[in-house]
Amino acid sequence: MTGTRARPLGVTIIAIVVIINGVAQVLAAMNYLKWLSLFDLPATGDPTISGWTYLIVGIINIVVGVAMFSLKRWAWMLAILAMGLAVLSAGWSLIQHGFDGITSAPVLTGVISLLILLYLLSQNVRDAFEA
Repeated sequence: MTGTRARPLGVTIIAIVVIINGVAQVLAAMNYLKWLSLFDLPATGDPTISGWTYLIVGIINIVVGVAMFSLKRWAWMLAILAMGLAVLSAGWSLIQHGFDGITSAPVLTGVISLLILLYLLSQNVRDAFEA
């Protein structure tokens, strides 16, 4: 196996989840932008802004997820950035809206994002993404 790197199972799982999340975000964007009418989504503020935000982030997630399968270094860096921002966003949401218990969305997303961030920063995963 000269020249090939082994992809850790956790990276494969994360890549699949990121792709699924990206597809869900694109579908939500299409719903917000009224390109599709799949289900009612509560929009705070302008649904057009929400729609375009979801669309851009969804496309980025799909690209990052696919690139993670190939162990692209830039995908790892973008995933680190995304998980870091997700942790900060969850923390900000908790500050703004308070703590509604361990099952509240900010707590769950923050904990999951933090666990993924720590995993991506582990030495074996970092080594897998080295060029």
